[in-house]
Amino acid sequence: MKKKLRWIGLALLSPFLLIALLAIALYLPPVQQWAVKQVTAYASKQTGMQISVDRVRLRFPLDLGVEGIKVIKRNESMPQVKDTVADIKTLVVNVQLRPLFHKQVMVDELSFRQMKLNTSTFIHEARIEGDIEEMKVKSHGIDLAKETVRVNDALLDGARLLVALSDTVPPDTAASEPTR
Repeated sequence: MKKKLRWIGLALLSPFLLIALLAIALYLPPVQQWAVKQVTAYASKQTGMQISVDRVRLRFPLDLGVEGIKVIKRNESMPQVKDTVADIKTLVVNVQLRPLFHKQVMVDELSFRQMKLNTSTFIHEARIEGDIEEMKVKSHGIDLAKETVRVNDALLDGARLLVALSDTVPPDTAASEPTR
């Protein structure tokens, strides 16, 4: 009888052990590199852009460091030319784990260092391109249930940006009231 109970207990416990082992494996550098290759290949295929990442480091609980992010898109007007959408030397994300269980996101750090960006045709009304030495955001008030965001601290240093607005005006979609 004890053997049967032990086997039943082991069978019930095995899915939880498997999930725990997979979670622990994500913190091993070779597994991280393999996962990054899989994710970037999938993202590249889905977006039609070339996406690459040189190195990723995930530390417990949710401290993520990414180096060498490049996103390259084919130019729509000249197919032989490629536009660099993003070239980021370092990205650091530090999120608290416990608040996530209550639909709260507490971002201790979201920082970009040595970033080149070009929104290309992603924003139809404007085009933003340039270089940013450092950009940091700290937010202890993202409520997913209420869909609210509070930014506690933001820093933009060494930014050289060009913002070009579109010549065309988008159609007015506001409801008009009859004139009297």
